[in-house]
Amino acid sequence: MTSDEINRLRAELLRKADELAATVRQLRKVQAERDEARRENCRMAVDLYVDESLEDETLEDAAMILAERKGWDCFKENKR
Repeated sequence: MTSDEINRLRAELLRKADELAATVRQLRKVQAERDEARRENCRMAVDLYVDESLEDETLEDAAMILAERKGWDCFKENKR
């Protein structure tokens, strides 16, 4: 293998590594947006379910309690 071939392969490898890093960053961003949307859904569900035991809870706590009772995964991070 010549020096030129090695340099070309090295450059290609670095380009692919950069592309992979950008893809991973985008994936993490989308996962964070998805997780927030999941949590927001559970917060909104608190208004739809009449449950007097949740009346004294904060919205966030009520949403977590309701999610746990219903078996929803609204507040689980890094869902795959």
